[in-house]
Amino acid sequence: MNKNRQSSRGFTLVELIAGVATILVLAGFLFPASTYLHKVLAKAEVETAAEILRLDLTRLQHRSMLAGPAVQEFMLVDADRGGYKFARNESEFWYQLRFNQTQAGKVRFADSRSARVQFGFEGGPGNMVKLYLQHDDLPDYILTVQVQPVTGQILIYQEE
Repeated sequence: MNKNRQSSRGFTLVELIAGVATILVLAGFLFPASTYLHKVLAKAEVETAAEILRLDLTRLQHRSMLAGPAVQEFMLVDADRGGYKFARNESEFWYQLRFNQTQAGKVRFADSRSARVQFGFEGGPGNMVKLYLQHDDLPDYILTVQVQPVTGQILIYQEE
């Protein structure tokens, strides 16, 4: 009862090629999904930054209305550094840059200008303010945060 059997150790070449091909096909399905997910996350980061900016502008607007004409509170936009800060009476800063710390430098102001946003004690900024936000990885998606001159209403929309 002596049978000549060879014991199989490991994979044959065909099995190995089939396994690698299966992994490559699955990776091919996952790559477009991860690219799409990356774009969705970049849009979400821009939208979150725009909403934070809107809330901070609203807070500045309310503080300016409560403080009255004697206290000047304003926001300085530093487009080169990618953020903004608040000041009171030209000297006391009570809030520092926002985007380049929370979003790791990915969300920035789309235009390279610096700006100063200041509300009067009646709630309006005096002139129309437009700030453009975009993500470094998604340059075609730009959100505009606009402050209306008389009413002080703050809008967020995508430029067409």
